[in-house]
Amino acid sequence: MVPVEELQKLRNEYIFVPETNISEKITLQHIQGECLEIIAEFSLNERSAEKFGIHVRCSLDGQEKTSVIYDVKDGKIYVDRNYSGKGEGGIRTSVVHGNHDSIKLHLFIDRSSLELFVNDGETVMTTRIYPDPLSTSVELFSEGGVANLIKLDSWTLNDIWR
Repeated sequence: MVPVEELQKLRNEYIFVPETNISEKITLQHIQGECLEIIAEFSLNERSAEKFGIHVRCSLDGQEKTSVIYDVKDGKIYVDRNYSGKGEGGIRTSVVHGNHDSIKLHLFIDRSSLELFVNDGETVMTTRIYPDPLSTSVELFSEGGVANLIKLDSWTLNDIWR
């Protein structure tokens, strides 16, 4: 499954993040918003991290975030919404199939949902989130070593109802 092409018409402000090594957590200062599209590609060869990924809809005080986590050892992707704001929490998980040199995470985030397309639709997950409207930051992170971000493309998205 892949996102419908028409979603590209919602794209607004574009921000590019070049190759970056992530040793713990990096807040992407220029990428913020309630409605975002993010495509992040991470190397699976040039890394020592056990886990890495992206936190979206983060609050300034660190109390809220929705986490997309890749566990290298297990070959699984996790969406953790235990700190996503109001409503039910929980962790969704899926195996990432295949032998790849990189992993591509394509996210669509809006006021109450997150859609994730892994490796061009090999794995797809959708979940509801209810963060505070002020929780708009994005962070990259790694655990147990260094992760290598190959590149990241981000767009703010226009509201479909306007």
